[in-house]
Amino acid sequence: MLENIDEVNSGVNKRWIYSNKVDYELVCDYLQKINYSIQDYNHLISQKLSRGDVCYLILLVTWIQESYKQIEKTIRQDVISAFEYNGESLVILSNKYIRALRSFVVAHPLSTSKHTKYGLDGNYVCIDIAVGQLDMALRVFNPSESFYYLSLNGLEKVNSIADYDYRLYVYSKKENAEFFKYFGCNFTDLEIVAQAYIDKLKALDKYLARQKKKDYV
Repeated sequence: MLENIDEVNSGVNKRWIYSNKVDYELVCDYLQKINYSIQDYNHLISQKLSRGDVCYLILLVTWIQESYKQIEKTIRQDVISAFEYNGESLVILSNKYIRALRSFVVAHPLSTSKHTKYGLDGNYVCIDIAVGQLDMALRVFNPSESFYYLSLNGLEKVNSIADYDYRLYVYSKKENAEFFKYFGCNFTDLEIVAQAYIDKLKALDKYLARQKKKDYV
């Protein structure tokens, strides 16, 4: 379950840190979008999921990521320029992962070519998503050489995908789509991404809470 952002208010609610009223109102909207996305994610993850639900979970995490980025861009540059976050390395990794996953599964399944770290160089095409128990074909025929785990750390071969939360059915253009590949994925990785941006938002709010208007021209 993702943490809520109820405590985020003392810093981002300072109106003087924005250039105008519109920017302040935009940030209020971004915060609301993050809040609703967290609530929807926590509700949905406790249900029996379909392939469409998996896509929606990926989108919810993407909305949290994108909304945080917009908040950073909207705050006055002279105010935010000194903000440093000690968890930035995880945020960078999370950003790369969710962009790759969204592109591969949701956004551009036929033309993914910009995420080579995750084995997505344009060769693989995601054609289906399965959630829950393995289907009978995979139980009887066990092509372990075709099993992979797609995680924050990249794409790696594994001996089984039975224990992963959901699976991507993939074919290879280089192999003329003759045999399927199977990418196992975990919701934990999605939650790590979302929580990385939630934690950074909380750190940003604390930083802004310490800033004084008199220190800025």
